[in-house]
Amino acid sequence: MISLLKRILLPALVACGAALPATAAEEAEPWPLWEQSFEGGNQVILHNDWNAILRKYVVNQGDRTLFAYGRVSGEDKQRLQRYIDAMAGQSIENYNKDEQLAYWLNLHNALVVDLVLREYPVETIEDIGGTFFSPGPWKSDIISVNGETLTLNDIMHRILRPIWGMSVHYGLNHGAKGSPDLLQQAFTGRNVRRLLQTNGERFLEHPRGVSIGDGNRLTVSELYDWYRKDFGGGGLDKFLILHYKQFASRARGVQLESAFGIDEYEFDWSLNDAQ
Repeated sequence: MISLLKRILLPALVACGAALPATAAEEAEPWPLWEQSFEGGNQVILHNDWNAILRKYVVNQGDRTLFAYGRVSGEDKQRLQRYIDAMAGQSIENYNKDEQLAYWLNLHNALVVDLVLREYPVETIEDIGGTFFSPGPWKSDIISVNGETLTLNDIMHRILRPIWGMSVHYGLNHGAKGSPDLLQQAFTGRNVRRLLQTNGERFLEHPRGVSIGDGNRLTVSELYDWYRKDFGGGGLDKFLILHYKQFASRARGVQLESAFGIDEYEFDWSLNDAQ
């Protein structure tokens, strides 16, 4: 089991100085530069190129959505790069908070897809640049916005989580089957709150999010362990279960009423690749 192997190997990797996944033990550390916004503004950021890519290559397979990396044309790879370049040129402080939230979620996910496409085929995004002596995909400089060089870690842990909190986890895709789904449409300032809610419900209704086993004990995503503070978990499982009830759909919430505790945390890092 992937999560078990990581628990066994984690101390050895730390001792050797290996780069760990962004999700291993990152704290949310605010970067004040990105907290500026023009709250009275009604300008919108266009995500047409990213939206077109999502509609074309995010496909439904069974009870989840996956990305068809192997089908992406050379033309669409160029379209993706154009989109990333356009986002890098935005003066993000000129937009309101919802536009900014949609911007950062889309940019993070587009960068992850672009990163995988550059190295494809790979079994997991963690294989990209991940050696004992390199920073790996999470800590490598990947884009410059407003003259500031950013990593994927920066976008997630220094911008999205500190400013917008728990709900961003339901919009972030890490190129892994264990992540919440990569949606078939881009986030916008108008739809971002609704899509985060519905994608959170979808995640909690899927076994990779929460499953109820024997004795009404739960197996849940390791996202809820890694980011326990974000989800209000503190040191007690009962607070995580309360989050599941509050954020899940009504039907799923009823099922969770009988939950007694959490037995195990799991996360599947294999690539979210549509074969």
